[in-house]
Amino acid sequence: MGSPLEVDPSACPAGASCFHELVARLSAQFCSMTALETDAGVQDALAQVGEFTGADRAYLFLYSPDRRRMSNSHEWCAPGIASHIDRLQDIDRRQVFPWLNVLLDRGEPIHIPRVADLPPGAEAERREFQAESIQSLLLVPIRDREIDVGFLGFDSVRQERQWPADAVALLQVLGNGLAGSLGRSRVERALVDSEDRFRTLVESTSDWIWEVDENLCFSYANPAVTLLLGYRPEQVLGRTPLDFMPPEEAVQVREALALLWRDRRPIVRLENWNLTADGHRVLLETSGVPVFDRDGRFRGYQGIDRDVTGRHQAEMDQKRLETSLQHAQKLQSLGVLVGGIAHDFNNLLTGILGSASLALLDMPGDSGAGRHLHRIQAAARQASDLTNQMLAYAGKGRTQTEPAHLDAIVASVTHLLQATIPKRIRLDVEAQPGLPPLEVDVSQIRQLLMNLVLNAAEAIGDREGHIRIVLSALAAGAPPPRGEVFGLLRDDRPQVALTVEDSGCGMPPELVTRVFDPFFSTKFQGRGLGLAVVLGVAKAHDALVAVLSQVGQGTVFEVRFPVAPGAVDRADTRARPPEPALPPQAWGAILLVDDEPFIRDVARLILERGGWKVVVAADGAAGLELFARAPDTFRLVIMDLMMPGMDGREAASRIRGVRPGVPLILSSGYQDDTVHHPDLGSGPLAFVQKPYTVERLLAVVADLVSQVVSGG
Repeated sequence: MGSPLEVDPSACPAGASCFHELVARLSAQFCSMTALETDAGVQDALAQVGEFTGADRAYLFLYSPDRRRMSNSHEWCAPGIASHIDRLQDIDRRQVFPWLNVLLDRGEPIHIPRVADLPPGAEAERREFQAESIQSLLLVPIRDREIDVGFLGFDSVRQERQWPADAVALLQVLGNGLAGSLGRSRVERALVDSEDRFRTLVESTSDWIWEVDENLCFSYANPAVTLLLGYRPEQVLGRTPLDFMPPEEAVQVREALALLWRDRRPIVRLENWNLTADGHRVLLETSGVPVFDRDGRFRGYQGIDRDVTGRHQAEMDQKRLETSLQHAQKLQSLGVLVGGIAHDFNNLLTGILGSASLALLDMPGDSGAGRHLHRIQAAARQASDLTNQMLAYAGKGRTQTEPAHLDAIVASVTHLLQATIPKRIRLDVEAQPGLPPLEVDVSQIRQLLMNLVLNAAEAIGDREGHIRIVLSALAAGAPPPRGEVFGLLRDDRPQVALTVEDSGCGMPPELVTRVFDPFFSTKFQGRGLGLAVVLGVAKAHDALVAVLSQVGQGTVFEVRFPVAPGAVDRADTRARPPEPALPPQAWGAILLVDDEPFIRDVARLILERGGWKVVVAADGAAGLELFARAPDTFRLVIMDLMMPGMDGREAASRIRGVRPGVPLILSSGYQDDTVHHPDLGSGPLAFVQKPYTVERLLAVVADLVSQVVSGG
């Protein structure tokens, strides 16, 4: 058996001493190697040690992080010796080398001078070593920070050999130096990989990552600045963030940054408007932290900017929606209040008008008292008009709709509008040809248009100006109107838009939201329900109203009406037929049901004046009981709709359950009570609006009786 340290005496007179110098030199090289040099350094060290010692194969095995598996990472083979590195990858230590694995875990060198002498428990190792033609081998564990990370191996294939203890010790020193170099290499590679990942992340993110120096000048900008602002990174360097902001925004941001800069505090989600290279406004959200060097000197800030323009727009839309909802809820609450007041007021006016009408029938026309009664009637009618406007605002106005063209309605009142507004104001009307017909209450649309034009004239005031009325057709799904929108409109059907534009003084945003409040005015005091009625009429027609106004730029009101499906073109300006004359004396009794004593008395007197026998009831239940006792006694029933307990609609339905088809007259202070209701069954049916006069009530009764007599 030859010595493993046999060398050329002329090259190195003392073999052990030369080997010591080799190990020392290699260990020193490992200490100074970089991560990129480690692989080549390990390979070179294996070759030098293998050649110096006369080994046939030198190699390095490294453990997995959990130390359960290992791989042959480096290998040197003498000429003519087969390599096994390719097949010795990611192998299970316990399965392939169970006996050897126990010895390796002790952390001590394993010297096997004769593979044939391995103990019986090392059968797996004997088979593997014999398959590789190994006769002797030396394994030297290597450690990094007291942790086994692998081992160096030296095989003798051509002969058996004995490794001296001093050579083993030197190889342990070499292995520890190698382990340190490998550890640093892993750290450096991890750092490089981390830097690569960070660089990739920074350069691929859609957020603008930046650095500024102590003078607030950009020293770094990632490529995302091009996506956000349209500038290349190099165009940003040396400039400050304030250079990319509108002037007014830069002033505010400079003040905010000055405080943060002074105290070296982080920048937390500071929103600021910026201008892109092509002049568009972008809202950025800025966050950053101060940067200090190793000596604690302030070097600037590092941070990130994110485009939040879309989020800002969504928040503004949500805010507008919430404001619109709050306004709608306010209008709804106010409408309930106004409608309730108008209903009760109409009940009172019914008694006043009815009593005045009865008194006039018993008084000579030229008497002084008669003149006063006429004044009472006139005042009551004006009060009734006011309550009807209140009901229209509340959306409880009773509409008598018919197919009509909006341009024809406008044409019918244009002359009146021109005569009403001052001559210094020019009125222009533009109508798109072929407008589809609408299903509307013509008188209410006239009132809506009058109120809009008069409001526009008041906005112009004493100056010269113009009012422009535009009528246009809109397809289904048309974009929403500009400005503040009041009301809802289904966009799944065509629309007709009525626009009234003026050159008046305009309004600030805080007043636009109040223009439809009752009695609200930009003048010194509110004077009526003009625009409130506009909104009420629009709601009654399932339309919406939009207001666009700017101080000094005038105001635009746009009302969008839905086109009624299947509407038929008919003349819409025909005069209504005159009310029927007073009924003659008639046989039979009328059941009068009303919860207001004053109205019951007045209505009873009016009906008795018309020749009717009248039976009264104070509520729906009492009326039903009276009718059920003698249903054939009554020619017709007059029923108030709004009563406590059993309301008029339920009482009327039950009365017709007792006697189907009995003629019914329903009455209410509201205008929108739908009398044609399935629960009421079939039969003659009419409605009389409170307040009513003697003539009006008797006319409705006579008309209903005539329908019964004629079989209509």
